[in-house]
Amino acid sequence: MNPLLTELEGRIPADLFNALATLPPSLALARIAYKRATPDTVRQRRGAFSTIKSEFLQYMANHHAENLRAMNLTDQSIEAMRLYGMFPQNRPGERMDMSVDHKRSLSMGGDNGFDNLMLLPDRFNALKDELEKAQRSDTTNTQASLITILPADPGDQIPFIPGGFAKASRKSKMPEHA
Repeated sequence: MNPLLTELEGRIPADLFNALATLPPSLALARIAYKRATPDTVRQRRGAFSTIKSEFLQYMANHHAENLRAMNLTDQSIEAMRLYGMFPQNRPGERMDMSVDHKRSLSMGGDNGFDNLMLLPDRFNALKDELEKAQRSDTTNTQASLITILPADPGDQIPFIPGGFAKASRKSKMPEHA
C-alpha cells in the first residue's frame, strides 16, 4: 500500500480512503507544503481565475489536442475550446465532466500560473477537494504539509483517466471504487 495512503488510514472517512486506494495510475498522492493564503490573496486570485481558465482551455486545445482526444473529446469540441476558451459540450446544453483544477489550491498559496493548472474529470477534482478539506478540518494552524492528489507525472496537465471526459452527471462526484 502507498505509504501516504497508509498515513491517511483512520484519519479520513472510509469511502474517501477507498476511493483514494483506486486512483488511476496517472494520478498519485503527494505531500505538499501547507501554507494558508490570506483571504485577500485568495479573493484576488479567484477573481482573475475565470479569465485565466478560458486562456488555459485555449492553450490546452492548441498545444495538447492529442491528449484531449485520448480523453474522449472530439475534434469539434477541441476546436470550440480553441476558439472560445470554454468547456466543450457533449451535446448542446450538456457540459462535459471536466474541471480546470489548481494543483496547489489557491487557499493553500497556489496561483493561476499554467504550471499550477490541470484538466481533470469533475469527480477527481471533487475527490481532491474532499481529501484536502478532511485534513484541514483535522489539523491545527501549525500543520506543515497536506497530502493531495497530483498527476503522477509532475509536468502532466491532462492526466489520462480511463473513460476520459464524459457527460457531466448530477450524481455523486466520488469515483466508483471496489
